[in-house]
Formats: sequence, structure tokens, C-alpha cells
Amino acid sequence: MDPIFTSIGSIVALGLGAWLKAKPDFSNKLIPWVTLLISFLTQLSSAVGTPANAASGFVGDLGSMFLEVLKGTLVQWLLTTGAHSTVKNAVFKK
Repeated sequence: MDPIFTSIGSIVALGLGAWLKAKPDFSNKLIPWVTLLISFLTQLSSAVGTPANAASGFVGDLGSMFLEVLKGTLVQWLLTTGAHSTVKNAVFKK
């Protein structure tokens, strides 16, 4: 899990979520799933771009890489959701 990719992906997910929330025709219940998709794509692009995986061959490390992608996706998704909830409930408390 690359911290730079994870940070950028989380910022993109938070920004897209805020933009989608302003759309009246988009269901708010789908925003966490959009965040999950962005987290998965972020972790997948991070894993594919690492030199160790490129040097050893994509097919050879596919199983271990996929588990790392899933673990990174879960961590990023939870961190992004936690950051959103913290800002919403603590910073912009009504």
C-alpha cells in the first residue's frame, strides 16, 4: 500500500463524494460504494505500478498481489469513511 497513492485516492473519493451528494438525482446510499470502487482502483494501480511486481511478472505474483490489493482497498475505504465521518460529526457539528 503506497501512502501517496492512498492519500490521493482518498482525496479524490472525498471530493467525488461531496460532488455526488450535491446531485439530487444520485442516491446518497451509493456514495460509500463509489468510495469503495475508487479505493480498489487506487490500490490496483499502485500494485501494478510497483517495480517488484513488474520485474517478477504479473502472472506469477497475481495471487499475492490481489490479496494485498484487497487489504489495501479495505484499509483505504475505512480510512476515507472515517475521515469523512470525523469531519462531518466533529468539525461541522450542527
